[in-house]
Amino acid sequence: MNKNSIKRKIKDFIYLNLGVILITIPFVFIMTPNNAVYGGVQGISIIINSLLPGFERVSYILLALNIILLLLGWLCIGKEFFLKTLYCSIASFVYAWIFEWALTEEVIKTAVGIFESNGFLVVTICGILMGAGLGLALKTGASTGGVDILQAMCYKYFKMSYSKSLIFIDGTIVLIGSILLHKDIALVENILYALVLILLSGYVTDSIVFSGFNVRAMYIITKEPEQVKKYILEKLRRGVTEVPAKGGYTGDDKVLLLCVLSSREYFVLKDLIETIDDGAFIYAARASEVHGEGFSYDSFDERW
Repeated sequence: MNKNSIKRKIKDFIYLNLGVILITIPFVFIMTPNNAVYGGVQGISIIINSLLPGFERVSYILLALNIILLLLGWLCIGKEFFLKTLYCSIASFVYAWIFEWALTEEVIKTAVGIFESNGFLVVTICGILMGAGLGLALKTGASTGGVDILQAMCYKYFKMSYSKSLIFIDGTIVLIGSILLHKDIALVENILYALVLILLSGYVTDSIVFSGFNVRAMYIITKEPEQVKKYILEKLRRGVTEVPAKGGYTGDDKVLLLCVLSSREYFVLKDLIETIDDGAFIYAARASEVHGEGFSYDSFDERW
């Protein structure tokens, strides 16, 4: 393992853990004390926790749900998916469990008071934190688990795109949580706040991952074109085009590889190229529209 590979792994580890922490903080300190259901496996945990009087450890419910979803992912999608999501699921529980020790009566009272007096501001901050956390996790090429597993299953068995399954799953969770935990105007407020948080966190996630868009055309010139091409075709299962090229300064004949990837795939491939050829030239451009063989714009890749 070379020095670049070690640095990349350390950076990914830091990003991944920081991302999980940023997602967990709003869940523990804002959403749980206020029974604010805004989707995701966290929202399901809050709903179940509210139905168990006297049970104060929502982190255990989060762990149980993640284990169930991981097993479903293993059985329905595959072992590789299970391994890629296992760490994030465990880390989510560990950080939630640690933060819960700080949830004293005084902290809970403060969290409820701040939310009641500044709900929109609090939801905005939560959306930014959760979006930033998810963006950092995605930059490492990892899956955060939770409803990601349900979305992968929706794609595999029902061919439902990632965006549609996200709206369907989170929308269902928010609606059920609002009906069970809130009444009258509070029900409407929870749904509207959930909409704000989902849209804002999605925008922040997208901004961190790829400055507002999640599909890129990638141009690659490397001294290991066959190895890179094989990875794109066999591992990422995307199309790739070889274009003959000539160095303007050296006059050497080269091969330009062109492919279109999702944001998560881009970072996975970029890390691979940097590992095998740290002098490779990589150029990524925003793709505003993608059609044709080798790339499905709406698909959620089941291997994640």
